[in-house]
Amino acid sequence: MAELQALGTVELERIVHDAGLTFSDLVDLAKQSGDAAALLYRRLEEAGIDFKSIDPVVLRDMQRCCSLCDSKTQCAHELEDKPKTAGWPEYCPNRQTIDALSLMKCH
Repeated sequence: MAELQALGTVELERIVHDAGLTFSDLVDLAKQSGDAAALLYRRLEEAGIDFKSIDPVVLRDMQRCCSLCDSKTQCAHELEDKPKTAGWPEYCPNRQTIDALSLMKCH
């Protein structure tokens, strides 16, 4: 946050524009830990999707969604324990993208 605050308005606007974010998203992302999207990579692996094969723009949006998700505790629990009555994928903000990527790899 201190680094963002040190930037001028013009530089902040450029970062927001270049990243395709809102200013609010940028602030929220800056408050996250460096591994805020770690669960995304586990979800992709579980779905048999190599994150390196995903278009960088799509992956960046998926990282943003995962980083800002409020269901991290539930997601981590389900990835670890694999309960029979898991809530996945209903709560996942990347559900539709993961589904689409899974379909694409099958063709």
